[in-house]
Amino acid sequence: MQSSRDECRYRTLVEKNGNNLRHVPQTTPNYVAIARIAVKGRINEGLRHVPTDRADYAELAHLAIEQKGIVNQLQFVPTNHASYVELAKFAVRLDCDAFKLVPAHHPEYSKIALVAMENGKCSRYVLESVPVNHGDFGEIALRAVQCNGEALEGVPIHRPDYGTLALAAIAEAPGALSHVPWWREDYTALARAAVAQDGTVLRYTDNHHVDYGELAKLAVETTPSAIQHVDVDFTDYSALAKLAVLASPECINEVSKDCVDYSKLACIAVRLDVGAFGYVATNCVGYDTIARAAVQKHGRKVLWNVPKEHPIYEDLRAIVIANGEESSDEDEDYDNDEDDEDDEAGEQKARALRLVADEIFETKETMSEQTYVRLSNVLKRAHEQI
Repeated sequence: MQSSRDECRYRTLVEKNGNNLRHVPQTTPNYVAIARIAVKGRINEGLRHVPTDRADYAELAHLAIEQKGIVNQLQFVPTNHASYVELAKFAVRLDCDAFKLVPAHHPEYSKIALVAMENGKCSRYVLESVPVNHGDFGEIALRAVQCNGEALEGVPIHRPDYGTLALAAIAEAPGALSHVPWWREDYTALARAAVAQDGTVLRYTDNHHVDYGELAKLAVETTPSAIQHVDVDFTDYSALAKLAVLASPECINEVSKDCVDYSKLACIAVRLDVGAFGYVATNCVGYDTIARAAVQKHGRKVLWNVPKEHPIYEDLRAIVIANGEESSDEDEDYDNDEDDEDDEAGEQKARALRLVADEIFETKETMSEQTYVRLSNVLKRAHEQI
């Protein structure tokens, strides 16, 4: 009777806190059942109080590690335990970060490290726990950067195999170029590999680098929107901007308004795609020329993007009328009341979208590349709907 009451009390204790297992005698009936509760509890540190010489220790340790609680209980498993290697492999498969708990001097360290990354995922900081003088650092580092290119950050730049590791990292994540020093002899080759996958990583290159022009051209050819990362003072900026606009007219949104050829580039963009006109700021130099080119090419719907109070609005409307798209009756703005309502609504939507476009452009430096691209794409789709 007493033993039953004790068992009930012990169960209640370990349910509250796994550390309370230390108060449970091993001779208690159903000790294993109580221990299971302890290692699975909310505060799951019960494994530290399980005697390691028990025949069922590995089973309890496996259960404890599986819980993935507040702390990883691999840290409580003695490294010299017969089941340590298998338990460590199990732990790192569940959570790559558990690898940091494995001592570098362990004979199976390298094998456990590779298991930690066998699912193709790992933290960018995984190499921080690997001693750079470890005999298998190169092998471990290669697997790490193949899983997460950003892990290149943890590779010493003077290693003989740095170039190989950097190339593998860039293949997985082009942005890993940000960790490569620009003064390396192989920098151009590595940067070329990066921008050939994603032109926007041009933002990580130095615009004073001897091969910057080559890299910038490749970046824009790969990703036209990469023009936003080219310094407007760069000698070939206009040529690169034209390349971007010809490939993707809406990239006029990424072209600097300070470009000396902005007006010409905008004209090219709107001739190719009327939607590009929605990205043109009404206060930019040459707006009149751009607007006229847009109206001549695309007609009446361009007016939706021009504020009625703008000085050029009536001139543009006259062009539309001359082309026979709109009634010249002075008593009507459009052919009928229904058209008037539709055009007014379209104009209001276009004006609102233009304000949003200007705001996105002005604040793009404060947001992530992913967010900026996503917002730009959404804005483009919105323009296409009106």
